[in-house]
Amino acid sequence: MKEKLQQEWASFIEEATTEEQEILRLFLNGIKRKKSGMNESYISSFLQIEKNTVADGLEMTFPITPFALNSLDIVHGGVTATVLDTVMGTYAHMLISKDRAAVTSEMNLHFLAKGVGEKIYSKATLIHKGNTRLVMEAKAYREDGTLMAHATGTFHIIPRPEK
Repeated sequence: MKEKLQQEWASFIEEATTEEQEILRLFLNGIKRKKSGMNESYISSFLQIEKNTVADGLEMTFPITPFALNSLDIVHGGVTATVLDTVMGTYAHMLISKDRAAVTSEMNLHFLAKGVGEKIYSKATLIHKGNTRLVMEAKAYREDGTLMAHATGTFHIIPRPEK
């Protein structure tokens, strides 16, 4: 397997465009981030998400890289949805006991402006905490302060699966 991967790697690098090389660099850095524990999931690692706990919620930031863009060179809507789900879900986990987990059962998302610039900032807050569900809210902003997307999510509280 290792030899085959090395052959494919060498062939790819020889033929890759500058953009493809950048995507590959971002991908490798994502694997390193996950392996080092900087991020808990591969998707957060690939997007280079940074988190910051604040008094009333959780903030996450990610750089706009070619990895996050769609064919129109704006942040892909699926990336925005993933980041908003991630910031809400991560904050939900912070609000419950360690033997429990929170999984998304519903998410409503409104795209309000295109994702452009250097970074996207998101913030999740709690709307309601019950015994079996949490209702969260998240917003994503461009660097210029423009509200890019707004989401609400319901997270079902379950026993944490054993690994």
